[in-house]
Amino acid sequence: MGRPWVNGGQGPDAFDCWELVRNVLDRHFNIQVPAVDIDANCAKACALALNHGKRKSNWRKVTAPKEGDVVLMAHAKYPSHVGIWLDVDQGGILHCMRGAGVVYSTPTKLRLSGWGKIEYYRYKK
Repeated sequence: MGRPWVNGGQGPDAFDCWELVRNVLDRHFNIQVPAVDIDANCAKACALALNHGKRKSNWRKVTAPKEGDVVLMAHAKYPSHVGIWLDVDQGGILHCMRGAGVVYSTPTKLRLSGWGKIEYYRYKK
């Protein structure tokens, strides 16, 4: 918590949203996912990367998240931010936001802050 958001940050001192998710999945769930080489400052580039068919083929959309599921968030039609679901305090999302760093938010708090579309994905083992 509190680690800063840095474009391309791969941890452990700073992260961007995807690298935080990769780090948590690897260290706590033994799931290795590929890096995504994009400019995390560009919402359009993030949306295109997160919606890439090949990258999404290892994931299945679920309606009820469980710990370790990836959470895609969007202000508009396409997701441009990612986090990871944790079963803490009745459930929420650990994510790394520009200007805030690593934070934990409930889905309600995210919706109130403008994330109108929130989807959950589980890795296919």
